[in-house]
Amino acid sequence: MSFLKNIQGIRDRARQQIENGAVTKDYKLDREQAISILNEALATELVCVLRYKFHYFMATGIHSAAVAAEFLEHAKEEQQHADRPRRTHSATRWKTPDASGRDCQGEP
Repeated sequence: MSFLKNIQGIRDRARQQIENGAVTKDYKLDREQAISILNEALATELVCVLRYKFHYFMATGIHSAAVAAEFLEHAKEEQQHADRPRRTHSATRWKTPDASGRDCQGEP
């Protein structure tokens, strides 16, 4: 019975550490501010992906194939940018992004 209690205690501590993310006791920066900044960066990149995809689908005219291909290339690049911080900070909890109203360079 003592063994089962020990296993449950280990599981409980592991769940708590997973919930806390990749943050140690020595982390000096404001965790919530860091998460907020990363979420805003992710939201900005995803809005850019959506804008480029919209233009990709809406391209018309005589040169539409070349224009659409260019927009699709930019959308793929922006998606790679969005995926980069996610891979780097995979233990950070990302919130659902919203339309930030910023352009693709992060300017208001």
